[in-house]
Amino acid sequence: MVSFVIPLISARRAADWRLTGRLLARTLRSILAQTDAAFRVVVVCHEAPDVPELADEQVLVEAIDFPLAVSGRDRRFHADDRTEIGETDKGRKLLWGTRLSRELGATHIMFVDADDCISRGLAGLVDRDPQAAGWKIERGFEYAEGSESVRYKPWRFHRQCGSGLIVREDLLPNPANPEYDRGLRYYRTFLGHEHLADDLLRAGQRLGTVPFPGAVYVLHEQNMRAGELHAGRSWWRRRSASARGMILKRRLTDEIRAEFQLSPVDATGVETSASGCSATNVVDERTVHS
Repeated sequence: MVSFVIPLISARRAADWRLTGRLLARTLRSILAQTDAAFRVVVVCHEAPDVPELADEQVLVEAIDFPLAVSGRDRRFHADDRTEIGETDKGRKLLWGTRLSRELGATHIMFVDADDCISRGLAGLVDRDPQAAGWKIERGFEYAEGSESVRYKPWRFHRQCGSGLIVREDLLPNPANPEYDRGLRYYRTFLGHEHLADDLLRAGQRLGTVPFPGAVYVLHEQNMRAGELHAGRSWWRRRSASARGMILKRRLTDEIRAEFQLSPVDATGVETSASGCSATNVVDERTVHS
């Protein structure tokens, strides 16, 4: 069984909480559309948007009480506080979700950014080979919100996108006493999608390749983390200049939409709220700091 772990930004740090909820709802729909039922979804959040997908029996919402992340524009005022930088917030949520996934009995774990979409065939891929070290997504798409086209990336997609690796749970760190108030380096494995496959290879564990386009990296006006949109577009400009023909523009067909549940967020009709974790299967909030 594969567990899809989604770290969600706090409503108190999101630039547009309503948009955050709509993007998360679409991400969840792409996961819940899996053709194989051997999966669970773990959403780790400070607050949960009011979206119906969170009430699905496959989804577990884990409410935590970590200190809030510091936004990019405020970071210069908190240079000595390593525990509240945005990436650290994401890292400790992924660590928490990994621990919970093990408790649920997951053999494999995939980290999924709360605005990306994944192929409906990933759970089946894992279920057919539960002993595999894992898989990397080499082929995927980039989608700019509202566009009628996608950009196809036929290689090294997992180095660009945080939703690009499926790893057997025993190959991820499993500290006896996990710490959630450490600096960024402590969470390196959970955040390092660019280098994790290489790190595992050096340790003698080779990840396989997902044999189909596995995910969509979504660019939108207000990304989940400060600066991600700008960085993503800059990355594509640099790569396009140096690798002509490797990034291919394609029409957004009905087949692609169905595979990834890639409907425009403004067409979902989802209403969200910052009033707290309102889904019916939310775990009781836990305080992890004294």
